[in-house]
Amino acid sequence: MYTNEEDISFVGIYLGDNKFIAATSKGVSIQSLTLKYWIDRYIGAKRVLKE
Repeated sequence: MYTNEEDISFVGIYLGDNKFIAATSKGVSIQSLTLKYWIDRYIGAKRVLKE
């Protein structure tokens, strides 16, 4: 995820069901990828661990 058009500056941990853990300036929270804010900024995801 990103907050500007040049560099990735935010990373979240996907939980499933369009939800992810976000560490924000207001603390850690669970956010929804269906919010317009994240729809406009989402770049993509990668699996880090094998199942």
